[in-house]
Amino acid sequence: MFALRSFPSSFLQRTPKSTSSFFRIRRFGTESSTDASKHLREEITHQGKFLKMKKIFYQFKGQEKTWEGVERTTRKGNVDAVSVVAIVTSKKGDERLVVLKQYRPPLQGYCLELPAGLVDEGETLEEAALRELLEETGLKGKECTVMPAVALDPGLSNANTAMVMMEVDYDDPENRNPKQKLQGSEDIQVKLVDLTDLFQTVHTAGQSKVTVDAKLYSLALGMSMIVEV
Repeated sequence: MFALRSFPSSFLQRTPKSTSSFFRIRRFGTESSTDASKHLREEITHQGKFLKMKKIFYQFKGQEKTWEGVERTTRKGNVDAVSVVAIVTSKKGDERLVVLKQYRPPLQGYCLELPAGLVDEGETLEEAALRELLEETGLKGKECTVMPAVALDPGLSNANTAMVMMEVDYDDPENRNPKQKLQGSEDIQVKLVDLTDLFQTVHTAGQSKVTVDAKLYSLALGMSMIVEV
């Protein structure tokens, strides 16, 4: 069985025994040696405190096209935010994932998700991830592994996030009685979900009135597909 205690380092190092047994990349659609589209320019149509709407002009096969998009106004570097994959371990040998149930006004309800937040100016991604975990859960993490930034909703926005994996030692005295340091109107409940129950937990939640964030669901689905090699 996959050694979850060594997560994330061993997970990142896992490679298939042969490429024939893994995913093969194939090209679909029209074969072309060059990309058919390129960015031209953009205009801001609405400016808010945290978001701005844009009209994007791009070229497709020599013709000018337009698209509507949203962009954060808070980006300080190349990455908007961090998403934290925090595995809680203890001497008992159990491993649990830190999961949040957070009220999200755009959803008009609660969302099951990973700890996450915007990167402050001057912060490294590791520092942002550790800070967000501490603020939202009161837990102190360690041994961060930062993944490349990925797009969140590329059809709507250029917003991105970097997944940061870390361990939380539950036997550390600082983690025995964690206290959240929530800001403003943040409404966050902390859950520690056993990794063996993770997929069932998020899948069941997705069938109720609670929305499940795509990053969390993808993580749970991916971990459920890990097989012995």
